[in-house]
Amino acid sequence: MRLGLLLSAAALIVASPAAAKWQQATSKHFVIYGDMPLEEMQDYARRLETFDAAARVVRAMKDPDVGDGNRVQVFVVPTMLDVNRIFGSAEAGIGGYYEGNVNGPFIITPRKARQILDYRKLEPETVFFHEYTHHLQLQNTNKPMPGWLTEGFAEFLANPIFNKDGSVMLGTPATHRAEYIVKGQFAPLPELLEGRIDKLGYNGDWFMIYPQGWLLNHYLIFQPSRRGQIDDYVNRISNGEDSLTAARHAFGDLGKLEDELGQYRHSKTFKSLRIDMTKVSIPTVAVSEMSAGASEVMKYRIYSKTGYKFLSSAKVLTEVRAIAARYPGDPIVLRTLAEVEYDNDNFDQAGKAADAAAKLDPKSVEPLLYKGRSLLGLAKKNNDQEMFKQARSLFIRANKMDHEDPEPLYLYYRSFRDANQQAPAGAIDALNYAITLAPRDPYLQARLVDEYLRQNRIKEAATALLPIVYLPHLGLSRLNDARRALEMLKAGDIKGGRDLIEKELLPKLADDRA
Repeated sequence: MRLGLLLSAAALIVASPAAAKWQQATSKHFVIYGDMPLEEMQDYARRLETFDAAARVVRAMKDPDVGDGNRVQVFVVPTMLDVNRIFGSAEAGIGGYYEGNVNGPFIITPRKARQILDYRKLEPETVFFHEYTHHLQLQNTNKPMPGWLTEGFAEFLANPIFNKDGSVMLGTPATHRAEYIVKGQFAPLPELLEGRIDKLGYNGDWFMIYPQGWLLNHYLIFQPSRRGQIDDYVNRISNGEDSLTAARHAFGDLGKLEDELGQYRHSKTFKSLRIDMTKVSIPTVAVSEMSAGASEVMKYRIYSKTGYKFLSSAKVLTEVRAIAARYPGDPIVLRTLAEVEYDNDNFDQAGKAADAAAKLDPKSVEPLLYKGRSLLGLAKKNNDQEMFKQARSLFIRANKMDHEDPEPLYLYYRSFRDANQQAPAGAIDALNYAITLAPRDPYLQARLVDEYLRQNRIKEAATALLPIVYLPHLGLSRLNDARRALEMLKAGDIKGGRDLIEKELLPKLADDRA
């Protein structure tokens, strides 16, 4: 059943009473925004931090400090329908989503869930934990990982159980995929392990990266004789083996593994991991009520942060300007205004709004970035090298304020490319570290590939291209471009590979950006 709703543009705003006061919860890993009571927000944020701590135990992950610019922003909207509107289509049929762009990772999640498709009901937390696992999974690695591995492991952690004794159960059965796991027509295992989303899509097997991916991850993790094989598989791909060859070397006889998996899917019980949280430190959470202006602008700020996929930037600008006129002294309103003015190519107005926001909130990096972005826009328009330098100085200043924010690093690099200058070694290093901090942004990765090709660093370019080739949600056109470019580089057609990246892949990825 599809949601055949005919809605006017005015109705396509995140539903929220005009007088509602949003809450903001800030913790080590999250900044959460939601129109909900303070106590509910406190419990919600604490639950997310508990999951983060438990997942880090399972993954043996370190927990370094995270800058404000790289905390995950969680936008809690009223319903799943609101999630789909923000995503770009009321009929998209999703229960939440994550994007890890350089300008700040975010998750859109509903406060309330309802059945949006006839064959499944997704709980908001299931979707949230799935999407946040993607963030954790790539936080400490930029290695290429095929879709069955990334999506299957996200499903592996998507159903935590929070016990009354404080412990957390992870790796519990993916009950929302149970019918597919038990009765579904699995993809041929070699095709799944090869990780070719295009092939799986053409054969009608693309969706199986979720249920079959969960089962395969679960089996390889809990089966003692298979331990270490996933790491071997990923390392082999990283070292240049094609994914199917890597699978055969890492897992052995794929027919035998397929038979074992077929038996495993009919197990009466599945193991899970119990994490004792008594010795694990859970970060503190601070919750505060947002100002009247911030509460009013939040619904439009969400659209600007997520790329105006349902409301046009011009419509959002009209609304935000009106709010700014009513609340000229609110820093969040002015920061949002600076962003939306910039997104409408109003560089002078964006700069003025950014200056006003910086005066009210001098510790915030965001106004500096939009002041710098506005200078870049003007400098490029007027071919003004002095303006490029001014913008560059702002990005350096922003980096000093928050060393772990990838956006100033990327913008510093971009200031040279926008000026038609060769990026110096320091700018390439900045781009590299931005990718380390925002490994889910394929546009940055593609820019690095292009830079390596410009410097004739072919092997490094091919290595940097690999993670893009395996991204499951990049789209077939972009995946085909990346794969073809990689094949060209391996065959020695450097010019062809570079042309394909510069004329096809990069422009398409740029169009995707918020």
